[in-house]
Amino acid sequence: MIKNNENFCDFALIGSGNIAHKHGINIKKLFPKKTVVLCKRTKSPPDKNFKKFCSTITHDISSIKPLNKKSVAIVASPASMHISDSMILINNGFNLLIEKPLSINEKNIKKLMTLCKNKKSQIMVGYNLRFLTSINKLKDIIKSNIYGNIISAHIHVTSDARKWRTSKQFENTVSANKKLGGGVINELSHEIDYMYYIFGKPDDVVSLVNNTNTTIDVEDSATSIFSFKNNKYHISLYQNMLSNNETRYIDVYCKKGKLQLDLLNNTLEVKKNLSSKKRYKFKTGIVESYKTELIYLSRLIKTNKNNISPINSALSVVKIIAAMRKSSIQKKVITL
Repeated sequence: MIKNNENFCDFALIGSGNIAHKHGINIKKLFPKKTVVLCKRTKSPPDKNFKKFCSTITHDISSIKPLNKKSVAIVASPASMHISDSMILINNGFNLLIEKPLSINEKNIKKLMTLCKNKKSQIMVGYNLRFLTSINKLKDIIKSNIYGNIISAHIHVTSDARKWRTSKQFENTVSANKKLGGGVINELSHEIDYMYYIFGKPDDVVSLVNNTNTTIDVEDSATSIFSFKNNKYHISLYQNMLSNNETRYIDVYCKKGKLQLDLLNNTLEVKKNLSSKKRYKFKTGIVESYKTELIYLSRLIKTNKNNISPINSALSVVKIIAAMRKSSIQKKVITL
């Protein structure tokens, strides 16, 4: 292990959790000749599988340097550290992929955006559902207005965070700790992001969050209602990270039909009436979207065009999350 020398690399992984491991595997498949350095701050040994794709493991993030202008650092540390880690890496000369959520609050995000512009580095935020063919198909259908104006929509996501990191006690994970950026709204913020991606910025929100597990200090479920385009339609969002069921879908009700996207089964059903139905089955899903995300970032660095998941969009999600929490605390509608 190199302790004092600079560690030059094509890819840097900041954090040694499940998502960092997933990115490491994909880097090895997509870019097998590229060098990868892992930054792990704790003294406990990382998963032995990291050694399959990491040339070096270090505890010092400042020692990691880009091999060239195309080098990428993937920030998969706790959300509370995302911005401070990103500032170090941008100053060192990296392009960035920052895992979701961008941060636990707005502090220093605009400073990071300015620094990125000055350094001419690229930043993408890890909302990989934006790269799904199914999400973009749904967005295109809605934009075409072929089924008329939107009446309402419902977004639903449930999972069991206790099964996400089986090597750790749940109470000690990022998901279960407020100071690290845990809680269902942050952990399942993909739904907030793709809502913003498809429908745009909501006008206001009212939310109710619940903490049913007394061993953790974060919310484990949340119910929210967003209004769009001056109350012309509403979208309800249900998030639960301590559910026995794994679900992920969105139903969109239009004047001339209903759209049902199931993200776990990679299907989109369009119902015009009781006798007319179209069904799309997509070959790739969420697992493959992580690879697509890395490929798009590589192209973005080369072309400086078409950032599908930009930092300013992720900042909007941070603001929406803050409004959701404020609404629950104050028990009122919050304007966005």
